Amino acid sequence: MAAIARWIEPREALQMQVGPMLERYCVSAFFARLEVGERFARSDWPAHVTLASNFVVSEPVEQIVSAIRDAKVVDRALRFQFTGLAFFGPRRDVPVRLVECPDIEDVHRDLADHLGHLGGFKPDEPAHWRDGYRPHLTLRPAVDVRDGASCIASHIAIARLTGEAAEVVACFALDRSPVPKVRAVGFDLDGTLFDHHGSAADAVRNFMTELEREPTIERVTAWFELEAQHFESWRAGDLTFAEQRRLRLRDFLEFLSVVVPARDDVLDELFEKYLVDYRRAWRAFPGTEAVLENLRGRGIRIGVLTNGNHAQQIDKLNVTGLTHLIDVVCTSEDIGFAKPDPRAFEILAARLECSTSEMVFIGDNSEMDVAGARAAGIAAARVRHDDDSDAALEAALDSASL
Repeated sequence: MAAIARWIEPREALQMQVGPMLERYCVSAFFARLEVGERFARSDWPAHVTLASNFVVSEPVEQIVSAIRDAKVVDRALRFQFTGLAFFGPRRDVPVRLVECPDIEDVHRDLADHLGHLGGFKPDEPAHWRDGYRPHLTLRPAVDVRDGASCIASHIAIARLTGEAAEVVACFALDRSPVPKVRAVGFDLDGTLFDHHGSAADAVRNFMTELEREPTIERVTAWFELEAQHFESWRAGDLTFAEQRRLRLRDFLEFLSVVVPARDDVLDELFEKYLVDYRRAWRAFPGTEAVLENLRGRGIRIGVLTNGNHAQQIDKLNVTGLTHLIDVVCTSEDIGFAKPDPRAFEILAARLECSTSEMVFIGDNSEMDVAGARAAGIAAARVRHDDDSDAALEAALDSASL
């Protein structure tokens, strides 16, 4: 669950002053112990996954260490699952194994944010940072890299790069800390257990066809943008649930160049046509039921915490057949607090009859779900359903950390 970092470099190593000149570094996760001062050819790295590719700074090593600590990169357990082979490098001749890790993009972005504030910071290849970041393992025989195999990183190291050599200047050992037995798991609903985007996309395409408008990708995207905009106004208390639906529909009809009904009751009837298609398309993500059944079989209580409308969220669980697997459902309407407020997570834990340290939370939103849960002292992870894998929830559960 949580990972605790402990220094393994000699204290005097951190006292070394780099000086005002620009030095080049990188930050990587390793699967074996490294020693400060250890050097190796840049063409012969030990097995590693790069977290921050080559960059220069004018700050001393202590400031890079501080940035990594502030980003809480070393407080997370990183479990990597190895997938397809690829070739990187300027000439596309460096063999790598692509990796998946539910938290890895967030780890990279946190690291990029904190390193980016250091004096003289500049990445060698900006295209390989942030949206261009592609986590991968440089192939080495010491790690089992068969497709589907997984491994937990044991260390994170900062390496100084000079010419053709790399030197370890700081290193953290990641150990699984003793944690209380997990008694409960909380889940977000939309985008985590329930495939809202897939269901809504099917529904709005049918809705546009009935309006005699072509269901283009641009128009479907506009529907979701308006949904996010007006739903947030409802969550903030600025609109009623019915009002946010009407505003969303008015804006969408104008976008489609369809005449907008003047009366609210006519708008409500029109929106109801969309809801019929939406409800007909409701489904859970693949593998969801099996994961929940496995947790219950181990005596773990299951809760749902959602910012969605109470009646509709309960209906989703009933229609998708998940209700009998859920012990507690908390909605923002019901409890008076919405994610990412830590109080919402604390209420969920209380209703699941466990402490926050005995609970794990899984959601699809880094801020609302993961950051909110961690602020309440709950180990958490982000689930990614990008590839429709039925193992997405299991992978997120394995990687949950404070």
